[in-house]
Amino acid sequence: ALVLAVLVVYLVWVQWARYQRWLLIESLDPDKDSNLIRRISFYVEQPWMTEKSMEMTGLIRTYAIPAVSKVLVLSGGFEHEMERRFADMVFLIREFTERDSKSERAQRALKRVNYIHSQYPGITEETMLYVTSIFMVQTPLFFDEFSYYKLTDKQKESAYLGWMSFADAFGMTKHKHVWLSYDHVVQWKQDYEDKHMVYHPCNEKVAKTTMGYFIDAAPKFLHPVIHVILSSMLEMCGTNYREALGFDAPPAWLPPIIAGALYAQSFLMYNLLPPRSLDKAATRTAAQPLNPPKDKDASTVGCSFVPTSSVGHGNNMYLNDGYVIEDLGPRHLDKGCLASSYTFVKRKKEQ
Repeated sequence: ALVLAVLVVYLVWVQWARYQRWLLIESLDPDKDSNLIRRISFYVEQPWMTEKSMEMTGLIRTYAIPAVSKVLVLSGGFEHEMERRFADMVFLIREFTERDSKSERAQRALKRVNYIHSQYPGITEETMLYVTSIFMVQTPLFFDEFSYYKLTDKQKESAYLGWMSFADAFGMTKHKHVWLSYDHVVQWKQDYEDKHMVYHPCNEKVAKTTMGYFIDAAPKFLHPVIHVILSSMLEMCGTNYREALGFDAPPAWLPPIIAGALYAQSFLMYNLLPPRSLDKAATRTAAQPLNPPKDKDASTVGCSFVPTSSVGHGNNMYLNDGYVIEDLGPRHLDKGCLASSYTFVKRKKEQ
């Protein structure tokens, strides 16, 4: 009886703590606190689900669009330096999403992304809009379908406002006219995929290279099993999506089981475990450079930053010597180059 009473008290306390966390999020203003709301919602409340949703239905989903996969193949070296390319992408995104988008470091990361994109004329504004829409709405959509933890309208609004500001920094203009709300973005993304998500050999090449990178971190005897599980997760998110990437159909019974397991995992985590500490909302990028300038007010351009956590999958890139923001990206591109916001007609290069 005592054990049962203690268990009941614990479960009630967990629900109370969850409610307090909900009150905290609801007390924040999406216009002023979108960055904090996003960090709490995704990286504190459901970090594992967020990571998997972005890997399986975010990052790889963009590869199902030939306009995206062709550029990645054109960039060269994708198969041979996957570990570094993946780490560079993740750390650039962390640099501008985990701090104020107006800060010096966030601006440098955004300009580095602009410079990288400016080297590939095949990137159109429509393509960039689609990729941005994936980062904006794909994780909330994944939560809606496969997670017990559902995002509120305020949390979705924060994701919308945050990525709208990044779209401005990327030099896009069309989003201001077609993305009037979160729901508009969801519909626009669906319409784009209905029109452009088709099979192409480049899709398959890039997707299977990335999947291989994810699988390699596991023991070899598990690779065939993991491959089928990953194929099932693609199928869960749409047969057209899986087919556009060139993956074989998994056993029909497996996707529903994986979907149920994802829901059960989030249900148990939400109801049996108290909210994670808000310390987890801290940025995963270093606050100070490895080799800080003597003048505290001096720019940190050219300084190395050691991340506080890896990008996962056994990838420990930059955990010892750090990275220079202006040097991240494909190896053959010039180091130290940034590009201001551009209009996809004329791209400006600057040091």
